[in-house]
Amino acid sequence: MTMPQVDPYIYSGTNVLKNKFGFRSQDELDKAESDFTVLKLAEIAESPLPGNYDLAHLCEMHKYVFNDLFAWAGEIRTINIEKPEPALAGLSVEYGDYNLIEPELIKLMADMRTSDWSAIGLNDKVKLFSDQISRLWKIHPFREGNTRIITHFYCQYFDNRNDQIDRKLFEQNAKFFRTALVAANAVFEGIGDKSDKSHLHKIVREALN
Repeated sequence: MTMPQVDPYIYSGTNVLKNKFGFRSQDELDKAESDFTVLKLAEIAESPLPGNYDLAHLCEMHKYVFNDLFAWAGEIRTINIEKPEPALAGLSVEYGDYNLIEPELIKLMADMRTSDWSAIGLNDKVKLFSDQISRLWKIHPFREGNTRIITHFYCQYFDNRNDQIDRKLFEQNAKFFRTALVAANAVFEGIGDKSDKSHLHKIVREALN
C-alpha cells in the first residue's frame, strides 16, 4: 500500500500554504496573494522579463511574481499534486510527475522556440497555440500559481515571435480559460481520453483575432 505524500508546502493540520506573512487563514492568504500578484503581473505585462523562453526564464518569472509571498517562489515543486475539478466530476488532471518536470519542460520549450509561426494560417495558429500552452500548463511545474505564470509566460513568448495575442481576454475570463485548459487535458491512464479542446480553441481564436 502506497503511503500518501506529506505536503511540505502547507502548515500542519491545514490546507494553507506556508507563506512569508505567516497567515494560517486561507482568506488572508488569498487577499495578500491577489494584491501582490495583480501588481506584479501588470508590471511584467508592461515590461516583459528578458530571457530565452527556457526553464530558467519560466522560473525567474514565477519568482518575480510570487517571491513576496512564498520562500519557494521560482522553484520546481518537489511533490506530486492533485486538484479535484468540478468540470471533471471531482477528478484531477494528471499533472506532470515531479521527477519528470524538468526534462518535459526542456523538451517542450525547445519545440516552442523552433516553431515557425510565420508559415501557418489562423486555424493552425489556434491549434498550435492551444496545444503548446495546454501541454505547458498540464506539467504544472510549481506548487501554486501555475495558470497565471504559464499564461503570461506563453503569451509573452508568442508576442516575442512578432505576433500578437490579446492576453487580457484570458485574464478577464480567467475561470473559463482555466476550465478550458482542464477540459483539454482530461486524459486519464485508467479511463482514457475524455478531452475536449473546443472551448480552448474558441477563446484562443478570439484572442488571436
